[in-house]
Amino acid sequence: MSFFDTIRSKLTDARSALETEVAKFKNKDVLDALVAASTIVAAADGVIDASEKAKMVGVLKNSPLTSAYPVDQVIKSFTGHADR
Repeated sequence: MSFFDTIRSKLTDARSALETEVAKFKNKDVLDALVAASTIVAAADGVIDASEKAKMVGVLKNSPLTSAYPVDQVIKSFTGHADR
């Protein structure tokens, strides 16, 4: 691999990382709104069970708007809304 190929590869990696971080910043409010809505729907019957939480995590992991967020952050947000 030549010097320029190495530089190009590093720049491509840096660009991907930057795009991921920008997506997180841009969609933080979207994530919070989706998690809040999911919590309301899950609590509609008075009980939030593990299958409802798992379904919400699966949907958000596959959404292009929220897939940049780690699962633990989504669950933390869900738990915060559920505790209200």
